[in-house]
Amino acid sequence: MSEHHAQGHSEEHISIGGYLAVFIALLVLLVITVAAGYYDLGRWNLPVAMFIATIKGTLIVLYFMHVKYSTRWVALFFGGSLYVLGLGALILFSDYMMRQ
Repeated sequence: MSEHHAQGHSEEHISIGGYLAVFIALLVLLVITVAAGYYDLGRWNLPVAMFIATIKGTLIVLYFMHVKYSTRWVALFFGGSLYVLGLGALILFSDYMMRQ
């Protein structure tokens, strides 16, 4: 039995095809981000950009940082951190919109 198995790590990891799918999703989101930059959405410029960035960041954290396949404690920490980050972004955005 290898040391990897002895430590109790799961063998469930993303495949090359999975990485490729996430990479393509990130490229599509990049194209959407650039396209959104060409349109004047008024007050919605920041929310749209933040929404797209949140999706991209979530994909990166879940798949490229392997949080999706981590122990529950790691996933809880990063998931909790993402919620706190999202709440902070919401407060920042609300403050920004109130000052306009």
